[in-house]
Amino acid sequence: MMHVCIFPTWECQLTCTSCSIRNSRIDRTVAGVPWEEWAIALPRVLPGGSIVDIAGGEPLLYRGLVDL
Repeated sequence: MMHVCIFPTWECQLTCTSCSIRNSRIDRTVAGVPWEEWAIALPRVLPGGSIVDIAGGEPLLYRGLVDL
């Protein structure tokens, strides 16, 4: 079992009071990775029962979050 954190997108509104992205040096112009690519890649590299945390921008703006 592994525990990984993926950052599928940096898209967000930058309005959260606890935002750590606002003052970071993250290149927010990098294109997000489509959920279909994560859905193929993660099972290939992670053993069953692994934990995947989704972080980065606002998760609810990530199309396909529920599918992923």
